[in-house]
Amino acid sequence: MSQRQLLRQRQQERQRRQEQRLGAAAGADGEQQADSANRKRKEMRPPEARPKGRGKQDRTTYKLTVSYYGPAFDGWMQQPPPDASVEGELARALAPLLGGARPTLASGGRTDKGVSAAAQAASFPSWADLSDCQIEEAAAEISARAEARLRERRQRQQQQQQAEEEEGEDAAAQEGLRLAPFRVVRVQRAPRSFHATWSADWRRYVYLFPLRAAAHGGGCSGSGSSSGSGDGAASSGGGGSSSGGGSGGAPDWGRCHEGKCPGCNPELLLPHEASEVDSWEADPEAVGKLLAGLEGRPLDFHAYARDTPKGKPSVCTLHVARASIVRLPASRDATPGHGGAAATGGGERALCVELLGDRMVRVLVSTALRESMPPAAAVAASHGPAALRELCARQERVLTGVPAPAVGLCFAAVGGGQYWDE
Repeated sequence: MSQRQLLRQRQQERQRRQEQRLGAAAGADGEQQADSANRKRKEMRPPEARPKGRGKQDRTTYKLTVSYYGPAFDGWMQQPPPDASVEGELARALAPLLGGARPTLASGGRTDKGVSAAAQAASFPSWADLSDCQIEEAAAEISARAEARLRERRQRQQQQQQAEEEEGEDAAAQEGLRLAPFRVVRVQRAPRSFHATWSADWRRYVYLFPLRAAAHGGGCSGSGSSSGSGDGAASSGGGGSSSGGGSGGAPDWGRCHEGKCPGCNPELLLPHEASEVDSWEADPEAVGKLLAGLEGRPLDFHAYARDTPKGKPSVCTLHVARASIVRLPASRDATPGHGGAAATGGGERALCVELLGDRMVRVLVSTALRESMPPAAAVAASHGPAALRELCARQERVLTGVPAPAVGLCFAAVGGGQYWDE
């Protein structure tokens, strides 16, 4: 073997050994990272200690109906610090009641960052015998932390504000927020088979958008919802007369079973928060007719979806899809003790969009608003109520609008067969 071949062989051997060392180090790092991640997960959610002689069948399933102010949280789904999600805050507050264990929470529907809820459902199983008072105290703790975050946020905003009118707006916003940012509306002991997510058949959403004071007087939805009063128009489908609900023995979609929907308590929507979407020129009657064309039939809403995971179906049935004009209560009326009377409060006129189905897409609402405003309205008029349905059939996302903003959207109710069997 020549000297050149010997040198090449030694060089290849050194390279092979170096690759082996690097591979071993990478494997060790990977194992350490995996162990660290598993350890963090275990630390984050230690299992609840099972009492001696008791099995899973002995656990109690707690069902909580909660309301929360969206801007005070970073969405429902738990997020890593410093984000404060509703799920994370609720788990944190309940953990001391469960011996330090974090509850396995399920929700009626996940809400995005900034989206509020009037009657969200949460459930968790536990061996602990919890009283309503204990859970309400945990809710008060969540609310106090949320208020602290809001105060800190306002202080940062005030430091950036220079115009006097902006300072006035901020003061008005603080005055309007008199309800707790988080509260437990109701505590129930549900059957063991109950699961807040899988037991839900429908979810109801209410979207509020500001309108010009003199725009399109008296318009109403294409599905016969009333106008003029927040209590009437924003209430759920009402006694089986709403469209999609039918009559007689048809499902009573959207009726308030909890007694805490925006129709019963419009102050839960915190109307001092204005939507960012450009809805000033929207025609409520046109929006109602467009939405009515989607009611009562399964449709593929792929065109209205965004960031849909691969393989997840996009077929949805909207049992109620309607729009109406409501008059929001003034901030002084939208507080406990003032009744929240929207019709006489002299508050801002708004477009109220209600959707009830097994899924909801924010792109749908923004597209309906877009199609109701000129010059798109002229094109949509030629297609009639089927304009949005035709976009479903084309399944091209570039033809639909951007997602409507989170502010102004409220998770109003969730329901299903097991939800009202208590």
